[in-house]
Amino acid sequence: MTVTLKVAGSWSGQVEIPSLTEWTVRELRAELARLSGIDAGSLKIICGGRTLKDEAEAEAEAEAEGEEEAERERERRGEGGRGRSLEEVGVRATSRLLVTGGGKRLGGEIAAEGKRVVQEEAARKETEERLGRLRAAAAAIARRGRAGRGGQGVRGDGNNDDGGNDGGGGDDDDNDDAELLLENQSGQRLEMAAIDKRSLVTGLLLHSHGRSLLSKGNFVEALPVLEMAEEAFNICDAKITESVDNIPMLLLDIVWCHYMTKDVANLASAKGRLAAARAALRRAHGADMSRLRMLQGNFRPELATYLRLDLLDAIAAYHSGDVEHARLLLASAQSLFQQLQVSDDSLAGLAAMGFSANEARRALRVAGGNVSRAAEFVILQRQRGAEKAEEDRRQRRLEREQRAYGRTPSGKKVDMRLLEELVTYGFARPVAAESLRQSDNSHQRALDALLDPSSLAALEVAVAEGRADGSRKRPSRGGADRGAGVPSDGSVAALVALGFSAHQARLALEGSNNDVEAAAAALLQGVYGEAGSGGEGGSGEGVLGEGEGGAEAGAEAGGVDGGGEAGEMEVEGGEGSEGGGEGGSEEERDEEMEGEIRKGVSGDPYAEYDLDVSLEAAAIEEYSKLISTQEIS
Repeated sequence: MTVTLKVAGSWSGQVEIPSLTEWTVRELRAELARLSGIDAGSLKIICGGRTLKDEAEAEAEAEAEGEEEAERERERRGEGGRGRSLEEVGVRATSRLLVTGGGKRLGGEIAAEGKRVVQEEAARKETEERLGRLRAAAAAIARRGRAGRGGQGVRGDGNNDDGGNDGGGGDDDDNDDAELLLENQSGQRLEMAAIDKRSLVTGLLLHSHGRSLLSKGNFVEALPVLEMAEEAFNICDAKITESVDNIPMLLLDIVWCHYMTKDVANLASAKGRLAAARAALRRAHGADMSRLRMLQGNFRPELATYLRLDLLDAIAAYHSGDVEHARLLLASAQSLFQQLQVSDDSLAGLAAMGFSANEARRALRVAGGNVSRAAEFVILQRQRGAEKAEEDRRQRRLEREQRAYGRTPSGKKVDMRLLEELVTYGFARPVAAESLRQSDNSHQRALDALLDPSSLAALEVAVAEGRADGSRKRPSRGGADRGAGVPSDGSVAALVALGFSAHQARLALEGSNNDVEAAAAALLQGVYGEAGSGGEGGSGEGVLGEGEGGAEAGAEAGGVDGGGEAGEMEVEGGEGSEGGGEGGSEEERDEEMEGEIRKGVSGDPYAEYDLDVSLEAAAIEEYSKLISTQEIS
């Protein structure tokens, strides 16, 4: 594949070579000498601050250092004596070359140019390194299935649906990672192959980070991040990605970056991405938007997205010479822009109802300017948020309970669905959980043990004494404090470590005759109030701290459901306790990069659609003038 390298110094321009793996320094020097008119013998090539040497120069230098070094150089050149390729000496497709020689420029000018090229090369390498770290951090989060540690998960804005687990995780119970789950906008969790899940989560996280950079106007920095997200999505099974609208949103963001950086060459060739985006949106939303209308109650959140799509299509058509098609698409974009305008009176009306400016503006847009419908939309969104928050609390209680039951012999968590089934048979919840734990989540073996009187008695003893044959991690390893009139500090501390207040812990211990396990089960079932609430008359003190934030953490890297079986993908963060893969040790983490990724996720299900279209307005005006000029001429 042909590679184009940029050249500066005594001669400035570009040099095209057939391949970095096939050409050597000698062939590159000959081509540069031909293009520049500089004698090849006096021409020096510098790349990344190092002078590139051809085979003869490299051998002469090696001989000057001794016969041993000369022999090594001959071995590197191989049998054919051709020398190392440009790739082997460090030249990359993105490298910039500095050429000196021929006396065409003053030494000071060349030195300044050389310094600039070296600085640019250093900046390029730093950017490449940073992008590599970012990609690795996103992949690590996806691989672990969790969003962070110490309660600093990927955060959302209140529409999160955290909780749940996938049975993964290592065995560090002090690590409050937020577990990543995939959901559609209907709240249904999506199951898929592990490699597809990792690819999707990686793509969603990178896309979210890229969108965060876009929102700050960092278009140059955002573009490679968005392209990495595209690569991650491309690994996933097409049947999954074709049914969601995350992909077309990403494609639009990439082309928008090309427009904002005035990359005309890529704008002219953006038709492929834009056509793919339009086709994907049609699949997800329905040809006449019927699927989206059904899911969104006849609200219209998609107008800004189609405005940007039509605008970018118009720009691409203009730069590829199809002015008439560009004019028609621009007219469509203009019409959509007008539909997105909201009046000050309508905003004031909604503000008088107690809605915030952002709620009012978004609601009026999706309701087509109808104030009554906009108020209905805000109320509906608030109601959904409250319902999800309640479901979050319920799910987190189950997760804390699950952690209290410990691990099976093979390192798995107790299967909570099987536990619920056993409880419906009338078995005590802690005993049924211990049976599942010991049977490695085998429903039949757990049931057999519960039905056998001697096995049942042994399970009850194990629960009462907190004994778990060495493989279980329990809130307290001291068992019950039988016979003590007042709960011990150790028992209280063990329950406080689960996130409950000291007041709740004492109430639970007193109500369970100081049995730590029984008290923990009662607390986890909400008998004495929510974790950290303090219980009746309690102080509300707790030790959740940032861990509570981790429980609340959500990572919605998607927006409004686009229909299809899956709809818009979301990554959700639920409170988990373990890091790493199942049964594996925790990998070293790049906390800085993971932190940047977490900050970039909004958790707002309408973020993909709720665009600030002021830049689009300026672009419509710019290209309308350009097209008018073409028509006049």
